[in-house]
Amino acid sequence: MTAPFTPTHIYIDQAVVNLPLTNKILGYFPNIVPQIVDDPKKFKEPAEMTWAKKGLMLARHKADTVLKSFDAVGESCGRPVYSLDIISNCHLECTYCILQSYLANNPMITIFTNIEEILEKLDHQIKDIPDNAIIGTGRIADSLALDPITNLSSHLVPFFAGLQKNVLLEFKTKSDSVENLLTLEHNQKTIVSFSLNPEEIQEREEFKTATIEERLKAAGRCAKAGYKIGFHLDPMIFHENWNKNYRRLVENIFETVSPEQIAWMSLGLLRFPARQQTIMKKRFPKNAAIHEGLEHTHLPYRTYSKNLREEMLTTVASFIKSRAPKVELYFCMESEMNLRSTTANPLSVAINQ
Repeated sequence: MTAPFTPTHIYIDQAVVNLPLTNKILGYFPNIVPQIVDDPKKFKEPAEMTWAKKGLMLARHKADTVLKSFDAVGESCGRPVYSLDIISNCHLECTYCILQSYLANNPMITIFTNIEEILEKLDHQIKDIPDNAIIGTGRIADSLALDPITNLSSHLVPFFAGLQKNVLLEFKTKSDSVENLLTLEHNQKTIVSFSLNPEEIQEREEFKTATIEERLKAAGRCAKAGYKIGFHLDPMIFHENWNKNYRRLVENIFETVSPEQIAWMSLGLLRFPARQQTIMKKRFPKNAAIHEGLEHTHLPYRTYSKNLREEMLTTVASFIKSRAPKVELYFCMESEMNLRSTTANPLSVAINQ
């Protein structure tokens, strides 16, 4: 099961001291004496990531707007995508996680506990976003890994269920923390998505996460509760027997959830900013295999060669389409990486056949 979050130190923004969610979270850690701070901004500075991920800041979301356009993913999936960032950073430890570099200057795990104020701002802002939009909570955090202590799902799922507008909420997780979802009225306005890799990769590179079997069981439970399910095979990681292992993973997905219950699936290859490679090697010195096959490109990223990317994407897409020809499938961030073939025939054929 997903490793529980056990912070060693807690800070509280003076502005949220008496809020219900603040007190609820503190109730899970009665042996930790929190420190109240007047200005949380002083903690928004570079810090060693492993130490920072053991700390917790309970703070107020102050911005007038709570949704941020996520254009890169929106371009990939062909519909508007927005990010609702109520939690920042994640206590799970995936060796490749891009948050290691993206949040390097603000790494402490932060939960914004003024949820009623956030929902009020969301209600106002959501009126101006396009129909058919997706609002995700997994851009800078795992959507559900901390739900056992925050129960934010009990606020968000009913909110979206009551919307008259055609807007979907997506939770994206590597956890199996779905218990809070199962009794909520969701009106099929919430998609519960699971990020997956073959078991070998999960055991080697995704520490503190739920196992693949546990994630699939959680997906099955959510599907039984009437939710549509998403699956993200992202980042796909090159390794010996990747072809066989990803085929088995796809088979396990469709043995658990029927194609009719799947909202969408995505494929994406391992990529991260070049500067992150140094961070990864320092934090996970025994995980040299994650760097196999990566190369320098004309972009400031580490990723695989164009040929290898196309081979892996095309192959795994064909596995999916052979089992579920009508499932919505997209390649995540490939246009931003700008590494696809100019002819693009192999990829487009795999997606559309």
